[in-house]
Amino acid sequence: QPFDRGLIATDEGVYVHDARRYFGESWSHTGARKTVAGVVGQRTVAPWLTLRASGRYSDARVQDHHAVDLQGVDDDGRTVRRRITNRVEDSNDLNLRLDAIVDATTGTLDHRLLAGVEYTSAEMAFDSARANIGPLDLYAPVYGATPVPAARPNASYVYDADMRSAYLQDQLALSERWKALVSLRYDAVETTQHDSLNDTLLRTDDRELSMRGGLVFQPDARTSLYASYTESFQPQQGQTRDGLPLSPERGQQIEIGAKLELVPERLALTTAVFQITKQDVATEDPTDPDFSVLTGEQRVRGFEVDITGEIARHWRLLANVSLLDPEITRDNLHAIGNRLVGVPRYSGRLWLHHDFQDLLPGFKLGGGVTVVGARQVDLDNSFDIAGYTTLDATASYAFNDRLELSLRASNLTDRFFVEGVQASNNLYPGMPRAYALLLRARF
Repeated sequence: QPFDRGLIATDEGVYVHDARRYFGESWSHTGARKTVAGVVGQRTVAPWLTLRASGRYSDARVQDHHAVDLQGVDDDGRTVRRRITNRVEDSNDLNLRLDAIVDATTGTLDHRLLAGVEYTSAEMAFDSARANIGPLDLYAPVYGATPVPAARPNASYVYDADMRSAYLQDQLALSERWKALVSLRYDAVETTQHDSLNDTLLRTDDRELSMRGGLVFQPDARTSLYASYTESFQPQQGQTRDGLPLSPERGQQIEIGAKLELVPERLALTTAVFQITKQDVATEDPTDPDFSVLTGEQRVRGFEVDITGEIARHWRLLANVSLLDPEITRDNLHAIGNRLVGVPRYSGRLWLHHDFQDLLPGFKLGGGVTVVGARQVDLDNSFDIAGYTTLDATASYAFNDRLELSLRASNLTDRFFVEGVQASNNLYPGMPRAYALLLRARF
């Protein structure tokens, strides 16, 4: 498919408000293929014991990748510097998992125990080469750079990772109103990275014991109150521009929330307050998107509320609001308190759906609005990317239980907006007004 880095902004935060603007070339494209095979098996050995096994293997290759990368805008505010990156990436992953689920009772406590082991193996061979190509005008681009120029190798390495894990979880029914969950997980990860371009070999050996716990209180059949604490451990694939492997990402999450049935079996409300803290978070290197940088610690505090269900006869509502406070809490490169890239302080969605069961059975109409706030373009918080509001609609007609025709309209006002924010040179616009006609058949 064609390869597109999106839009680019000047140092002052100025960018073209045109989703159709392209800063690549006709020969800038990428080719990829991926093959996945998986199997899952489960057997009840005894009334109190169930065994479950799963395996998944994937093999992927990215080739014929000729990416035009946007390097920046000159002081004149309109000349876009560019380069070509030719990349080949060959990877495969294997995941094997075996679980035992045990139902047991000790005294007055009911248990559902989950014990298991997991093995994951991943390998990636990565090669890339680069060359500068001619610039473009930000506002009046003229294409025609030399097709796929000769490039010099800038990276060549093979990455291997083996992860062995064991976990134990106990889901307890303490009483009719109180439920609890406690879990422990042990991960051992070994990685090697052979850099043939610089003739170096790097090895890592990381081990982590993480836990999870939660408590649920149900004062009545319509209300659930909960609190939870979770730790995470995630190996990261890739390297820094210095050729160093990425440290595993570690995280902690605290959450308190409630689930309420406002109208029994018709209208439900879910709300939560939470804090997520992560250490050694990998983000795209602002000077080279093929590599990463690690931030010391990032924290997001937030509040979310969702309301879904039937608000009147033939009327359904879906509404949600999210308020976030995302910031850097520890780092050697960026200022403490800076906001995270691409994370809005607020976002929400309101959707109404009506069926005409009395007048025209099978016919439904729906429409809604999505609101997303401004987002930071980088961890230095150089400038904001504006938020946006979009309107969408849908109409459908079910001929019977098996056949349904629907029309979906997105961004009805055809408003320009930036949906994805990765960096000042990777701004991905949202789709202009679009329509989709779908026919769904069930057999």
